[in-house]
Amino acid sequence: MKEPGEAPPSGRLRRGAALGGTIARQSLRLAGARVGALGRGRRAQEEALAEVLTEFLPIVDDFERALEAARWLRDLDGVLQGLTVIHRRLLELLARFNVRPMETLGRPFDPTRHEAFAVEPTDEYEENTIIDEYQRGYMMGDRLLRPARVKVAVRPTSKRA
Repeated sequence: MKEPGEAPPSGRLRRGAALGGTIARQSLRLAGARVGALGRGRRAQEEALAEVLTEFLPIVDDFERALEAARWLRDLDGVLQGLTVIHRRLLELLARFNVRPMETLGRPFDPTRHEAFAVEPTDEYEENTIIDEYQRGYMMGDRLLRPARVKVAVRPTSKRA
């Protein structure tokens, strides 16, 4: 309703106000759709993670059984055998997700895949050869998940008297 003495709004003004309302409604719809999509994306991520983690639970069960056996039996051979089985199952599970440990010993040091945790001056190996592994590195396909922590051979420095 218009106030006394107020001029009627022009058609252009009315169309602009209507357009502004339409734009505002569309913006709210888009924002709502984006929030919904983000929520669905998070739920999908949680579902995928839950699926992967569920695969680890039988291995945790095996590990718990091995620990219980170690407490009661005091059988080191049995414990070693149980731990070997658990290790194998873990590696098999990782392989199902295309995750593989890297082979490092005797290979050239590659700073994009290895972390030089230590160096050892030696003439026994070629320079920059990996001579020990402190922590295994893992790849998922061509993607590095974790670099290997390694010891690298370096040339000894000559000491002059």
